[in-house]
Amino acid sequence: MTDFVKSRKIAEQALMLMERHKLEPTPAAFMVWYAYCEGVHLDLNHKLEQFLANKNVLSEQEKNEIICHCLLAIANCRAIFNTVNGVYSVITAAVRHIVTAKEETAAFGKELSLRANDLKNVSSAEAADKIVAAIMRDTEAMAEKYQNMSEKLQDTSDEVLLLQSKLEEARKHAITDTLSGLANRRYFDARLRELTEAAEQTGSELCMMMIDIDLFKSFNDMHGHLVGDEVIKLVAKFLTGTLRGEDLAARYGGEEFAVLLPGMKLPQTVELAERFRKKLSSRSLVKRGEKKAFGHVTASVGVTDYHAGEPVEDFIKRADDALYAAKANGRNMVVAKEYDSE
Repeated sequence: MTDFVKSRKIAEQALMLMERHKLEPTPAAFMVWYAYCEGVHLDLNHKLEQFLANKNVLSEQEKNEIICHCLLAIANCRAIFNTVNGVYSVITAAVRHIVTAKEETAAFGKELSLRANDLKNVSSAEAADKIVAAIMRDTEAMAEKYQNMSEKLQDTSDEVLLLQSKLEEARKHAITDTLSGLANRRYFDARLRELTEAAEQTGSELCMMMIDIDLFKSFNDMHGHLVGDEVIKLVAKFLTGTLRGEDLAARYGGEEFAVLLPGMKLPQTVELAERFRKKLSSRSLVKRGEKKAFGHVTASVGVTDYHAGEPVEDFIKRADDALYAAKANGRNMVVAKEYDSE
Protein backbone atom coordinates (compact mmCIF):
# COMPACT_ATOMS: atom_id res chain seq x y z
CA MET A 1 0.00 0.00 0.00
CA THR A 2 1.44 3.38 -1.04
CA ASP A 3 1.72 6.25 1.45
CA PHE A 4 -0.97 8.16 -0.45
CA VAL A 5 -3.46 5.25 -0.36
CA LYS A 6 -2.69 4.62 3.32
CA SER A 7 -3.19 8.31 4.22
CA ARG A 8 -6.46 8.47 2.27
CA LYS A 9 -7.74 5.35 4.04
CA ILE A 10 -6.92 6.85 7.47
CA ALA A 11 -8.65 10.12 6.46
CA GLU A 12 -11.78 8.21 5.40
CA GLN A 13 -11.80 6.30 8.70
CA ALA A 14 -11.50 9.57 10.63
CA LEU A 15 -14.41 11.18 8.74
CA MET A 16 -16.59 8.08 9.19
CA LEU A 17 -15.83 8.02 12.93
CA MET A 18 -16.68 11.72 13.29
CA GLU A 19 -19.94 11.21 11.39
CA ARG A 20 -20.88 8.15 13.47
CA HIS A 21 -20.39 10.04 16.73
CA LYS A 22 -21.93 13.27 15.37
CA LEU A 23 -18.72 15.26 15.91
CA GLU A 24 -18.35 18.65 14.23
CA PRO A 25 -15.86 18.21 11.32
CA THR A 26 -13.64 21.24 12.03
CA PRO A 27 -10.01 21.17 10.76
CA ALA A 28 -8.69 20.91 14.35
CA ALA A 29 -11.07 18.05 15.20
CA PHE A 30 -10.19 16.24 11.96
CA MET A 31 -6.47 16.44 12.83
CA VAL A 32 -7.16 14.88 16.23
CA TRP A 33 -9.34 12.05 14.90
CA TYR A 34 -6.94 11.42 12.01
CA ALA A 35 -4.17 10.92 14.61
CA TYR A 36 -6.53 8.60 16.53
CA CYS A 37 -7.16 6.43 13.43
CA GLU A 38 -3.43 6.48 12.64
CA GLY A 39 -2.92 4.75 16.00
CA VAL A 40 0.62 5.92 16.78
CA HIS A 41 -0.18 8.10 19.84
CA LEU A 42 -1.24 5.56 22.50
CA ASP A 43 -1.84 8.14 25.26
CA LEU A 44 -3.92 10.25 22.90
CA ASN A 45 -6.00 7.23 21.83
CA HIS A 46 -6.69 6.32 25.45
CA LYS A 47 -7.86 9.87 26.19
CA LEU A 48 -10.08 9.97 23.10
CA GLU A 49 -11.66 6.61 23.96
CA GLN A 50 -12.59 8.10 27.34
CA PHE A 51 -13.91 11.15 25.46
CA LEU A 52 -16.19 8.95 23.30
CA ALA A 53 -17.39 6.97 26.33
CA ASN A 54 -18.37 10.16 28.21
CA LYS A 55 -19.29 12.35 25.24
CA ASN A 56 -22.93 12.77 26.24
CA VAL A 57 -22.16 13.97 29.77
CA LEU A 58 -19.26 16.30 28.92
CA SER A 59 -19.87 20.03 28.64
CA GLU A 60 -18.77 21.89 25.49
CA GLN A 61 -15.92 23.47 27.46
CA GLU A 62 -14.70 20.05 28.63
CA LYS A 63 -14.89 18.72 25.07
CA ASN A 64 -12.89 21.67 23.77
CA GLU A 65 -10.28 21.24 26.52
CA ILE A 66 -9.80 17.59 25.54
CA ILE A 67 -9.44 18.47 21.84
CA CYS A 68 -6.92 21.23 22.69
CA HIS A 69 -4.96 18.83 24.91
CA CYS A 70 -4.82 16.29 22.07
CA LEU A 71 -3.75 18.91 19.52
CA LEU A 72 -0.91 19.95 21.84
CA ALA A 73 0.14 16.31 22.25
CA ILE A 74 0.22 15.86 18.45
CA ALA A 75 2.22 19.07 17.99
CA ASN A 76 4.74 18.02 20.66
CA CYS A 77 5.18 14.56 19.11
CA ARG A 78 5.70 16.08 15.66
CA ALA A 79 8.24 18.58 17.00
CA ILE A 80 10.25 15.74 18.54
CA PHE A 81 9.86 13.60 15.39
CA ASN A 82 11.08 16.45 13.14
CA THR A 83 14.07 17.11 15.38
CA VAL A 84 15.02 13.42 15.48
CA ASN A 85 14.75 13.33 11.68
CA GLY A 86 17.10 16.32 11.56
CA VAL A 87 19.64 14.54 13.77
CA TYR A 88 19.37 11.43 11.55
CA SER A 89 20.01 13.50 8.38
CA VAL A 90 23.05 15.20 9.89
CA ILE A 91 24.55 11.92 11.11
CA THR A 92 23.90 10.30 7.71
CA ALA A 93 25.78 13.17 6.04
CA ALA A 94 28.66 12.76 8.51
CA VAL A 95 28.90 9.02 7.77
CA ARG A 96 28.93 9.82 4.05
CA HIS A 97 31.83 12.27 4.57
CA ILE A 98 33.77 9.67 6.57
CA VAL A 99 33.22 6.93 3.94
CA THR A 100 34.41 9.33 1.23
CA ALA A 101 37.49 10.19 3.30
CA LYS A 102 38.24 6.50 3.82
CA GLU A 103 38.04 5.82 0.08
CA GLU A 104 40.22 8.82 -0.74
CA THR A 105 42.77 7.80 1.91
CA ALA A 106 42.96 4.28 0.43
CA ALA A 107 43.50 5.73 -3.06
CA PHE A 108 46.17 8.09 -1.69
CA GLY A 109 47.94 5.19 0.03
CA LYS A 110 47.94 3.18 -3.20
CA GLU A 111 49.33 6.17 -5.12
CA LEU A 112 52.12 6.67 -2.55
CA SER A 113 52.99 2.98 -2.77
CA LEU A 114 53.34 3.25 -6.56
CA ARG A 115 55.51 6.37 -6.23
CA ALA A 116 57.71 4.57 -3.67
CA ASN A 117 58.27 1.71 -6.13
CA ASP A 118 59.12 4.24 -8.84
CA LEU A 119 61.73 5.80 -6.53
CA LYS A 120 63.37 2.40 -6.01
CA ASN A 121 63.86 2.04 -9.74
CA VAL A 122 64.84 5.66 -10.47
CA SER A 123 67.80 6.04 -12.82
CA SER A 124 68.55 9.76 -12.54
CA ALA A 125 68.28 12.75 -10.21
CA GLU A 126 65.92 14.42 -12.69
CA ALA A 127 63.55 11.46 -12.65
CA ALA A 128 63.68 11.39 -8.83
CA ASP A 129 62.82 15.11 -8.70
CA LYS A 130 59.76 14.47 -10.87
CA ILE A 131 58.55 11.66 -8.64
CA VAL A 132 59.09 13.71 -5.46
CA ALA A 133 57.25 16.66 -7.06
CA ALA A 134 54.32 14.35 -7.89
CA ILE A 135 54.28 13.07 -4.30
CA MET A 136 54.24 16.66 -3.03
CA ARG A 137 51.31 17.53 -5.32
CA ASP A 138 49.36 14.46 -4.19
CA THR A 139 50.12 15.22 -0.53
CA GLU A 140 49.02 18.85 -0.86
CA ALA A 141 45.80 17.77 -2.60
CA MET A 142 45.14 15.25 0.17
CA ALA A 143 45.86 17.85 2.86
CA GLU A 144 43.34 20.19 1.21
CA LYS A 145 40.74 17.42 1.10
CA TYR A 146 41.34 16.69 4.77
CA GLN A 147 40.99 20.37 5.60
CA ASN A 148 37.62 20.41 3.83
CA MET A 149 36.65 17.19 5.58
CA SER A 150 37.64 18.64 8.96
CA GLU A 151 35.51 21.73 8.32
CA LYS A 152 32.54 19.61 7.22
CA LEU A 153 32.80 17.41 10.30
CA GLN A 154 33.05 20.50 12.52
CA ASP A 155 29.89 21.88 10.86
CA THR A 156 28.23 18.51 11.44
CA SER A 157 29.26 18.55 15.09
CA ASP A 158 27.81 22.06 15.49
CA GLU A 159 24.55 20.96 13.82
CA VAL A 160 24.25 17.92 16.07
CA LEU A 161 24.74 20.09 19.17
CA LEU A 162 22.08 22.52 17.93
CA LEU A 163 19.64 19.71 17.16
CA GLN A 164 20.40 18.09 20.52
CA SER A 165 19.45 21.39 22.18
CA LYS A 166 16.25 21.57 20.11
CA LEU A 167 15.39 17.98 21.00
CA GLU A 168 15.82 18.71 24.70
CA GLU A 169 13.67 21.82 24.30
CA ALA A 170 10.98 19.80 22.49
CA ARG A 171 11.13 17.10 25.18
CA LYS A 172 10.70 19.68 27.95
CA HIS A 173 7.84 21.32 26.07
CA ALA A 174 6.15 17.93 25.68
CA ILE A 175 6.14 17.27 29.44
CA THR A 176 5.51 20.81 30.74
CA ASP A 177 2.28 22.67 31.45
CA THR A 178 2.68 26.00 29.66
CA LEU A 179 0.83 28.18 32.17
CA SER A 180 2.24 26.92 35.47
CA GLY A 181 5.66 25.75 34.30
CA LEU A 182 5.10 22.50 36.23
CA ALA A 183 4.94 19.02 34.74
CA ASN A 184 1.82 18.26 32.72
CA ARG A 185 -0.71 15.52 33.43
CA ARG A 186 0.74 13.15 30.83
CA TYR A 187 4.23 13.26 32.37
CA PHE A 188 2.79 12.96 35.88
CA ASP A 189 0.92 9.77 34.89
CA ALA A 190 4.07 8.28 33.35
CA ARG A 191 6.23 9.17 36.37
CA LEU A 192 3.58 7.84 38.75
CA ARG A 193 3.79 4.42 37.08
CA GLU A 194 7.59 4.46 37.31
CA LEU A 195 7.67 5.47 40.98
CA THR A 196 5.00 2.98 42.10
CA GLU A 197 6.88 0.20 40.30
CA ALA A 198 10.12 1.28 42.01
CA ALA A 199 8.38 1.38 45.41
CA GLU A 200 6.96 -2.08 44.69
CA GLN A 201 10.38 -3.52 43.88
CA THR A 202 12.49 -1.81 46.56
CA GLY A 203 9.97 -1.27 49.36
CA SER A 204 10.75 2.46 49.36
CA GLU A 205 8.30 5.10 50.55
CA LEU A 206 6.13 7.12 48.17
CA CYS A 207 3.58 9.78 49.02
CA MET A 208 1.17 11.89 47.01
CA MET A 209 -0.37 15.31 47.55
CA MET A 210 -3.51 16.47 45.74
CA ILE A 211 -4.06 20.23 45.88
CA ASP A 212 -7.06 22.30 44.85
CA ILE A 213 -7.23 26.11 44.89
CA ASP A 214 -10.17 27.10 47.10
CA LEU A 215 -13.12 28.87 45.44
CA PHE A 216 -11.11 29.32 42.25
CA LYS A 217 -14.16 29.47 39.97
CA SER A 218 -15.69 32.30 42.01
CA PHE A 219 -12.34 34.11 42.03
CA ASN A 220 -12.08 33.67 38.26
CA ASP A 221 -15.63 34.93 37.66
CA MET A 222 -15.08 37.95 39.91
CA HIS A 223 -11.64 39.08 38.73
CA GLY A 224 -11.30 37.54 35.25
CA HIS A 225 -9.25 34.78 33.67
CA LEU A 226 -6.02 36.78 33.51
CA VAL A 227 -6.01 37.18 37.28
CA GLY A 228 -6.98 33.50 37.55
CA ASP A 229 -3.90 32.62 35.50
CA GLU A 230 -1.74 34.64 37.91
CA VAL A 231 -3.21 32.67 40.82
CA ILE A 232 -2.23 29.39 39.15
CA LYS A 233 1.30 30.72 38.58
CA LEU A 234 1.49 31.87 42.21
CA VAL A 235 0.45 28.45 43.55
CA ALA A 236 2.99 26.76 41.25
CA LYS A 237 5.72 29.12 42.49
CA PHE A 238 5.01 28.44 46.18
CA LEU A 239 4.74 24.72 45.51
CA THR A 240 8.09 24.60 43.71
CA GLY A 241 9.69 26.63 46.51
CA THR A 242 8.47 24.15 49.15
CA LEU A 243 9.40 20.86 47.49
CA ARG A 244 12.68 18.95 47.36
CA GLY A 245 14.62 18.43 44.13
CA GLU A 246 13.47 14.83 43.70
CA ASP A 247 9.76 15.64 44.10
CA LEU A 248 7.52 16.06 41.07
CA ALA A 249 4.80 18.72 40.98
CA ALA A 250 2.28 18.74 38.14
CA ARG A 251 -0.76 20.69 37.10
CA TYR A 252 -3.32 17.91 37.24
CA GLY A 253 -6.12 19.83 35.56
CA GLY A 254 -7.71 23.27 35.87
CA GLU A 255 -7.01 24.55 39.37
CA GLU A 256 -5.87 21.15 40.68
CA PHE A 257 -2.25 20.14 41.27
CA ALA A 258 -0.62 16.82 42.16
CA VAL A 259 2.74 16.09 43.77
CA LEU A 260 4.75 12.86 44.01
CA LEU A 261 7.21 12.60 46.89
CA PRO A 262 9.49 9.55 46.59
CA GLY A 263 11.28 8.40 49.73
CA MET A 264 9.08 10.47 52.06
CA LYS A 265 6.84 9.06 54.81
CA LEU A 266 3.29 10.25 55.44
CA PRO A 267 3.95 12.36 58.60
CA GLN A 268 6.77 14.26 56.86
CA THR A 269 4.57 14.78 53.80
CA VAL A 270 1.82 16.23 55.99
CA GLU A 271 4.37 18.65 57.52
CA LEU A 272 5.54 19.71 54.07
CA ALA A 273 1.95 20.16 52.88
CA GLU A 274 1.23 22.35 55.91
CA ARG A 275 4.28 24.51 55.19
CA PHE A 276 3.06 25.04 51.64
CA ARG A 277 -0.51 25.79 52.74
CA LYS A 278 0.59 28.34 55.35
CA LYS A 279 3.02 30.08 52.97
CA LEU A 280 0.33 30.37 50.32
CA SER A 281 -2.44 31.61 52.60
CA SER A 282 -0.18 34.26 54.15
CA ARG A 283 0.40 35.91 50.77
CA SER A 284 -2.01 38.56 49.49
CA LEU A 285 -2.37 38.72 45.71
CA VAL A 286 -1.76 42.26 44.44
CA LYS A 287 -2.11 43.57 40.88
CA ARG A 288 1.24 44.91 39.70
CA GLY A 289 1.45 48.63 39.10
CA GLU A 290 -1.96 49.40 40.60
CA LYS A 291 -1.44 48.02 44.13
CA LYS A 292 -4.92 46.54 43.86
CA ALA A 293 -5.36 43.72 46.39
CA PHE A 294 -7.36 40.66 45.38
CA GLY A 295 -7.18 39.04 48.79
CA HIS A 296 -5.55 35.86 50.02
CA VAL A 297 -5.31 32.65 48.01
CA THR A 298 -5.85 29.42 49.92
CA ALA A 299 -5.73 25.77 48.97
CA SER A 300 -7.02 22.46 50.28
CA VAL A 301 -4.60 19.53 50.33
CA GLY A 302 -5.14 15.78 50.43
CA VAL A 303 -2.20 13.54 51.36
CA THR A 304 -1.69 9.79 51.28
CA ASP A 305 1.04 7.16 51.00
CA TYR A 306 1.43 4.28 48.58
CA HIS A 307 0.80 0.72 49.74
CA ALA A 308 2.79 -1.94 47.87
CA GLY A 309 0.57 -4.10 45.70
CA GLU A 310 -2.37 -1.72 45.42
CA PRO A 311 -3.56 -0.52 41.99
CA VAL A 312 -2.31 2.94 41.02
CA GLU A 313 -5.94 4.02 40.59
CA ASP A 314 -6.60 3.28 44.29
CA PHE A 315 -3.57 5.37 45.28
CA ILE A 316 -4.90 8.33 43.28
CA LYS A 317 -8.46 7.89 44.57
CA ARG A 318 -7.29 7.90 48.19
CA ALA A 319 -5.41 11.18 47.66
CA ASP A 320 -8.52 12.57 45.94
CA ASP A 321 -10.74 11.45 48.82
CA ALA A 322 -8.42 13.18 51.30
CA LEU A 323 -8.58 16.35 49.20
CA TYR A 324 -12.38 16.32 49.09
CA ALA A 325 -12.47 15.75 52.85
CA ALA A 326 -10.32 18.87 53.29
CA LYS A 327 -12.71 20.88 51.12
CA ALA A 328 -15.80 19.46 52.83
CA ASN A 329 -14.44 20.31 56.29
CA GLY A 330 -14.00 24.02 55.56
CA ARG A 331 -11.16 24.30 53.03
CA ASN A 332 -7.65 25.76 53.58
CA MET A 333 -6.49 22.64 55.41
CA VAL A 334 -4.47 19.46 54.99
CA VAL A 335 -6.15 16.07 55.41
CA ALA A 336 -4.19 12.80 55.37
CA LYS A 337 -5.73 9.45 54.55
CA GLU A 338 -3.89 6.19 55.22
CA TYR A 339 -4.27 2.92 53.35
CA ASP A 340 -7.11 0.78 54.64
CA SER A 341 -6.91 -2.91 53.75
CA GLU A 342 -10.62 -3.48 54.39
